[in-house]
Amino acid sequence: MRKKQRRLSQSRKGFFFPYNPWGTRPRPSLKLSELQKLRTQNITLARRIYLISEFRTKPLSRSFLNKVSADLSTARKSGIKLIIRFAYNWLGGGEDTSVDRIVSHLDQLEPLLKDNYDAIAYLEAGFIGYWGEWNRSTNGLRANPKARRKILKKIIVSSSR
Repeated sequence: MRKKQRRLSQSRKGFFFPYNPWGTRPRPSLKLSELQKLRTQNITLARRIYLISEFRTKPLSRSFLNKVSADLSTARKSGIKLIIRFAYNWLGGGEDTSVDRIVSHLDQLEPLLKDNYDAIAYLEAGFIGYWGEWNRSTNGLRANPKARRKILKKIIVSSSR
């Protein structure tokens, strides 16, 4: 007689379902039914990359902040934790923004990140360079240790409870 095999949950072990931007367009809000389906497959992590190219020269909009908040709430309800990254460009690379703009965006995100810490597995550094991967910055941030340090410190403060 064969033993019934049980699928193990990969709770925060590094395997995730990606929610990347669609080409150069941001992805729509997360859907509870999609995340619940992932949970039935024992998936507990989803990586959500927010494309914020429209905010390179201005503050994040209230509607964008509401979208992030809604996604975190949806993730919480589903039992999925999110890996979050913010990027100013995606497919084909492109411009990022200044250190001051990044810090101001983190100021805006801080209350959201702190209030929803329980729905976040971790926050990827993001923001700088192509795909938010800290390479090829169009604002010289890759070659500026002082700027990178300032951004990293702000990420830590903004996401620490």
